Amino acid sequence: DWRLLTDDDLDALQGAYIEAARLAFEAGFDAVDIKSCHGYLINELLACHTRPGRYGGSFENRTRFLLGVIDRIREELGPDKAIVSRLGVYDAIPYPYGWGVDKDDYRKPDLTEPKRLIAAMVERGVRMINITIANPYYNPHIGRPFNEPIAGGYQEPEHPIVGVARMIRLAGEIQREFPRVAIVGTGYSWLRALMPNVAAASKANGLATLIGGGRMAFAYPDFAKDILMKGAMSPQKVCVACSACTQIMRDGGRTGCVVRDNKVYGPIFELGRMSDPEHLRLLAQACRGCQEPTCQLGCPAGIRIPDFIHRFLDGDERGAYEVLREANIFPEVCAWLCPVEQQCQGSCLEGFIGAGALPIADIQRYLAVQANKNGWSKLRLPKESTGRTVAVIGAGPAGLACAARLLEAGHCVTIFDKHRQAGGMVDSVIPAYRQSDSLHNELEAVFADVPQGRLTRRLGTQLDAGYNLDTILGEGFDAAFIGMGLPQSLGLASEKLDGLYGALEFLAAAKGGQVDLRGRQVAVIGGGNTAMDAAVTAMRLGARDVYVVYRRSFQEMPAWGGQRDEAIAEGVHFLILTQPLGYVGRDGKLAAVKVCPTRLGAPDAGGRRRPQAVESSAYELAMDVVVEAIGQQIPAAFETTLPGVRLSGGKIAVDDRLMTSRRGVFAGGDLVRGASTVVAAVADGMKAATYIGEYLAGGV
Repeated sequence: DWRLLTDDDLDALQGAYIEAARLAFEAGFDAVDIKSCHGYLINELLACHTRPGRYGGSFENRTRFLLGVIDRIREELGPDKAIVSRLGVYDAIPYPYGWGVDKDDYRKPDLTEPKRLIAAMVERGVRMINITIANPYYNPHIGRPFNEPIAGGYQEPEHPIVGVARMIRLAGEIQREFPRVAIVGTGYSWLRALMPNVAAASKANGLATLIGGGRMAFAYPDFAKDILMKGAMSPQKVCVACSACTQIMRDGGRTGCVVRDNKVYGPIFELGRMSDPEHLRLLAQACRGCQEPTCQLGCPAGIRIPDFIHRFLDGDERGAYEVLREANIFPEVCAWLCPVEQQCQGSCLEGFIGAGALPIADIQRYLAVQANKNGWSKLRLPKESTGRTVAVIGAGPAGLACAARLLEAGHCVTIFDKHRQAGGMVDSVIPAYRQSDSLHNELEAVFADVPQGRLTRRLGTQLDAGYNLDTILGEGFDAAFIGMGLPQSLGLASEKLDGLYGALEFLAAAKGGQVDLRGRQVAVIGGGNTAMDAAVTAMRLGARDVYVVYRRSFQEMPAWGGQRDEAIAEGVHFLILTQPLGYVGRDGKLAAVKVCPTRLGAPDAGGRRRPQAVESSAYELAMDVVVEAIGQQIPAAFETTLPGVRLSGGKIAVDDRLMTSRRGVFAGGDLVRGASTVVAAVADGMKAATYIGEYLAGGV
């Protein structure tokens, strides 16, 4: 619940309006528009018939804020400053909660008070007012007539032409009463190509001085130019009155035309729709409740997907979240980062024999966000500690998941990590556009209110020969979990060149704002997910061209389909069947990458055909920057930092209970699996916590 704004709060807010106006004029604007419509602050104050105090009740009190702001701009910034306003004159909400409505029938406008307010504004020098009505979040058909309601969304209860006529009529009534004020009429966008004809008639009949085209300007920014130059509007460019721009606003996004400017606003619209529980329930109704749920088999964490989907459909959001939580302590960040098209959603039966896979990840993300907001995701700690202590080395997904479950079992946990912020490579390397704020939001919610005596964070602790696993266990810990990930990039070069990066180092530097690629040529060596992250990041940092250089065919590229498609959409070039041979440096700086074509030979042990380099056809590609994304490896000082822990095939060897060769020391995540998914790391950490609990109880 938000607290009510007091009169003192509103007094202070007037000062914020004046400061905003001052900054606008300093920036060179000709006028300031005091927004007083569509359910925003001033519009709400105008309708505060039942509010006590200086800003509610009487007409004088309800208009005090708006008129006070106008007066102060005049007094403090100068009487010559131009002030305009977008003013709502009819809320279409029952009295006493609506402004400009008939007290007995809110469906009828009563402009008595709006006209009185306009007269007071005109007295203060306001010479232009944009007349609008209603609230796009509550009754959008009144102020923004539309034709194509969003599936599962708000349904217009009247023909749009009725709304258009109402808006033109109300603006006209005010224009005729105030003929010396420039009244801007609205509601014309629905008329599409007929807009200029009706607008001309409105002006000819004195119903408006200016004609506004809000939604039309989103869809067709040059509509006014076409009217003036061509005498008509193009039917191929007009607003189609689909209401998607208004839906973005209702969903909390930054709005624009989803149809005409889809590359920008399509993803925003999609994200908003996939955050609306009613829309998600509409899509989730297709769940078949399979007896052998293929979606669940596709989930590395083994989440009981049909169970949480049906609880969500029944309106039991808390119960649905609990199903998620039992298998995945971090469902929000996993919903962002999981390759769902290859896991749960890629295995959904509806995707094979129905209209398309259920939006499992979107429903999971929505539920996780609700859980984090409402406190459902907090760790549930027993009142008494077991007295046993566990060291968790690595504050990435595996380590944090392990720590969370150990804490819920009553054990005390100390987390060690070389970084000063928890999250591992999800925090330091994976680009923000792939995860939003999910990691930090979820960590804050999950670990909220854990007593210091139960959880100790020793972040910024670098393991080395002098402070290693022996040192940590020597402090008296009863067990340890290693979840450090694979923090180092593999590389081809034998010498260090300026402009040559390992992928992890490049992504970390880019995320920290330390890379400027404007106008530069960039090559990314490799074809996996990290290569796609690096390529897209380079494009977004302003590179002129980005080339992914991959030695096998496109079909054999290991990157997930979604990430590969995103790179293509960003404009990344793909040089497939191309083998990097080395680099050309000049004065210590990278100048080119030497490559040659490849042919594919017999399959290797993994089933992919081996690339055979045709070095006789080698050539050079001039490059300013090269990012090597050819794999990751264990830390170079592994043997001295983790003594007694045996490796097998470049990874930590564990038994079927995730215990390493050193008794009481467990491991999981990428150090055990090789580079894998966040959800797999989380699953490892949760399993390891169970096995550690059994070990501490004497069961191993």
